[in-house]
Amino acid sequence: MAAVLLALTLAAPVLLVASGPVPDTNNGTVPLVLWHGMGDSCCNPLSMGSIKKMIEEEIPGIYVLSLMIGKNVVEDTENGFFLDVNTQVSMVCSQLAQDARLQGGYNAMGFSQGGQFLRAVAQRCPSPPMRTLISVGGQHQGVYGLPRCPGESSHICDMIREALNRGAYSDLVQKHLVQAQYWHDPLNDDLYKQHSLFLADINQERVVNETYRKNLQQLQKFVMVKFLQDTVVDPVDTEWFGFLKAGQAKETETLQESALYREDRLGLAAMDEAHKLVFLSTDGDHLQFSREWFTANLLPFLSSRTGGSVRVGAAGRGVAENGLGPVRTEAVWPAWPPWSLRAGFLWVFWSSLTCFRPERVKNQSEAAAAEPNRTSTEPQWNHSNGKY
Repeated sequence: MAAVLLALTLAAPVLLVASGPVPDTNNGTVPLVLWHGMGDSCCNPLSMGSIKKMIEEEIPGIYVLSLMIGKNVVEDTENGFFLDVNTQVSMVCSQLAQDARLQGGYNAMGFSQGGQFLRAVAQRCPSPPMRTLISVGGQHQGVYGLPRCPGESSHICDMIREALNRGAYSDLVQKHLVQAQYWHDPLNDDLYKQHSLFLADINQERVVNETYRKNLQQLQKFVMVKFLQDTVVDPVDTEWFGFLKAGQAKETETLQESALYREDRLGLAAMDEAHKLVFLSTDGDHLQFSREWFTANLLPFLSSRTGGSVRVGAAGRGVAENGLGPVRTEAVWPAWPPWSLRAGFLWVFWSSLTCFRPERVKNQSEAAAAEPNRTSTEPQWNHSNGKY
C-alpha cells in the first residue's frame, strides 16, 4: 500500500517557487500554513516539501507548517481522496489551536482543493486568527467538468462512471469521496444544495450562518489565483469564485454577478468594498506559474501584519496580471504498474467525477472500439443541455 500511495504522490503537480526576504512579528516573520492539493502530501520532496524548503530559505526565520492530514504521508495522501472534508477541517482547526507558534496569527496558502479547505478553516475556526488567505487555483464554487480526461479506455473508469451516473449526491459517494463534496451540478441546483456535505455549507447555500460571515470578514486579504490556461478545473471561473449560472451548463457568471455576492450571504461584497478581495491571474495551466510571478505577486501578501499591498483596480478590487512567460514545472505522470490498482482507481475516480457528469450514459469502451486508431476518446460536451 505504501508503494502504491507513493506512486500516486509522485503524480502530484510539482511546483518550484522562489521568494525574497520579508519582515514579520516575533523574529520579523508571520507564520505560514500550507494545505496541499489532491494526490499530494505535506512533505512530498517534489512538490510541497520543495515549496516549504524554498520559502524557509528565502524568508529567514519564518515558521512554515505544511499540513499533514493523518499520521504519516501515506495517510495524508489517501485522506485527500477518502476522508470527509468536514473531519479534515476539524483536525486542522485542532492542530492550529494547539500550535503555540501560531497563536499571534498566521497567513495561509492553499493549493487547488486546499484553497477551499483553508477557507472553511477561516470561517469555522477564528482562533488562532488567519490574517491573509491565498488560494492558488482553489475551486470556491466547486467543479462541474474537466476538459482533459485521462483514463478514457480504462475499465476502472467505466466502473466509476456507472456509480457516478447513479448520482454524485448519494450518501455513499458524499460520505466517502472528498471530491464529491465540492461537486456542484448547476442542472440539479436543489439536489446540490440539499445533499452537498461540504461546499453547500461553507457557501451558505442552505442557511446563512452569521458566524461564518463574521469570521471570513476578519481576513485582512483574501487572494484568489486563477490559471487562464487551466485544463484541470472546469469551469475555471470557480478559481475567482464565479461559476455556471443555475439551471444550465453554458453561461458563467462572475462572483459579483452571483446571488451569493448580491445578497452578501458570506460577506464577500463587504470585503470587496473594503478592498480585501484580490484577483490574480497567470497564463499557466493548473498550478503552473513562473518563479518571477510568484515572487512579484504572492510574496507581498506574506510581508507584514497588514497582508502586504497590491494595485487596486477601478472597481475597488486588487488585480494583477502576469506579464512574464510561465516557467512550466511539469507534473510527473509515471506509468502505472499492474499492482497499482488502487492508485489508478483514485486518479480515475477524480477524472470520472469531473469529466463524466451524472447525465452521461455513453459507454466509452464501445466508443473506443469504434475508433481503433485512437488511444483515448475525447467526447464533446454539449453546454446547452449539460450532456455528452
